[in-house]
Amino acid sequence: MKKLFLPVAIFIGSATALSAQKDSDSLFVLQYTPGSRWDHQAEAADQPFFGVHSSVMSRLRKEKYIRVGGLYSDKGFMLVKAPDRAKLWELLQADSTLNHDIFRAEIFPFYIFYEGCVEEN
Repeated sequence: MKKLFLPVAIFIGSATALSAQKDSDSLFVLQYTPGSRWDHQAEAADQPFFGVHSSVMSRLRKEKYIRVGGLYSDKGFMLVKAPDRAKLWELLQADSTLNHDIFRAEIFPFYIFYEGCVEEN
């Protein structure tokens, strides 16, 4: 009887952890890349609708959706906390650079397996 208890207890504990995870916000990687209408002769700030893009990103930072963000290569990376992927897409609909294919956005679920910290230089 005791041999069955441990696996059942582990399963119940795992199910409880997964249930709790679904009730809270999830982490996502939001990756921005140049779209088909990106002007490769112009700087990012000179792209059409870039002011709107900046306003949307500022609002997402102020509302604590964006946890960290940065640039690498020709891509933008943000770690975002949101209730679900659909809500994140809904928030991004205000970004005219996406609606006009200046930027493209992809969303990927992000799972932490190593906790650490990110410090600003």
